[in-house]
Amino acid sequence: MLQYFARASTLVFAGTLVFFVAASTLPARAGTAMSWWQFITRADQRITFSVCNERAQRALTATGLSAERHAGSDGSPSHTEWFGSSDGPSSAWVSCYDMGGGKTMVVFLVASSTGNGSGEAYQVRKRLQDSFLGVAAAAGSTTINMQGAGGWSSTWIRRATGNVWDAVWRNGGDIRPTIMQGGFNGTAGYFKRTYSSDGFLCEYRLTIGPDGRSISGTQSCPGQPGFNVSGTIVRN
Repeated sequence: MLQYFARASTLVFAGTLVFFVAASTLPARAGTAMSWWQFITRADQRITFSVCNERAQRALTATGLSAERHAGSDGSPSHTEWFGSSDGPSSAWVSCYDMGGGKTMVVFLVASSTGNGSGEAYQVRKRLQDSFLGVAAAAGSTTINMQGAGGWSSTWIRRATGNVWDAVWRNGGDIRPTIMQGGFNGTAGYFKRTYSSDGFLCEYRLTIGPDGRSISGTQSCPGQPGFNVSGTIVRN
């Protein structure tokens, strides 16, 4: 079992919060692999500091890890750290930092003793992150699996009410959560991002194929070249 990260440290550099875990906090074991991801929520995403902590606990548990909450290592009441471990090879650290104005910095860090070749740290971090963001299809919901250009892919999941969709785009280790508004009218669909971690509020114009499941169309983003996308509708 890979033990907890002993403690995380916080630095402030040119007004930007930077989190790191010193190498000495991990077991002295050859082949330890690590995977991390950091993002800052926006007010319209509604992931407040309180919500961040609720989701961190839920995501760690859903990923099969324990969930222990600690005060932030910097002593700030606006900073909490969550530690998780299991009988398996991986452990995790999740940090929530209240930046004010409804914005929260969220950091995920996973370490695995299986080594870099297995991809275990990345896979655990991906499951933890998806659970935190709510990228899990509920019964009766609609999911769209999309493929974009240059190796990008995503899963769109419609929320229980309204035409709001959560989507996470991935290209290797590059992961970008988005929120969209839209839907289909017959076989024609239009979607627009209302939030994107990369700042690109792209639009999608889609058409459902004769089989009622396949999708094709275009993505256009301000200041960026457009490209074709394709996908499949899955109703859970």
